[in-house]
Amino acid sequence: MDRARINCWGGQPAPLVICEARSTKGVLERIAAEYLAPITATNGQSGGFLVAEIAPLLRGNDRPVLYIGDHEIGGPADQIEDNTRRYVEEHAQRRIRWTRIRIQHVLIEP
Repeated sequence: MDRARINCWGGQPAPLVICEARSTKGVLERIAAEYLAPITATNGQSGGFLVAEIAPLLRGNDRPVLYIGDHEIGGPADQIEDNTRRYVEEHAQRRIRWTRIRIQHVLIEP
């Protein structure tokens, strides 16, 4: 055997990482793969994508979600997250243990 992997989640499903932005998902894909954690992006709040691709990963199990989005308290990012959570919970047919990880964008001027 060339390589063995140990499940670091103690027999529980790895958290599903949902990113608000596809670019964030792209940056984090390699790291998530190292931890055997599935990762996806909201894909512009596409209801079909949330129902067909994300909800099945959360149905019939206790998989938690790590949500990565912008740090905009009370702004559009909060509305995107709230809508995503509500829609996914409805179609996964369960309450989801949801942890928000906010990204603070900092403008660095030359």
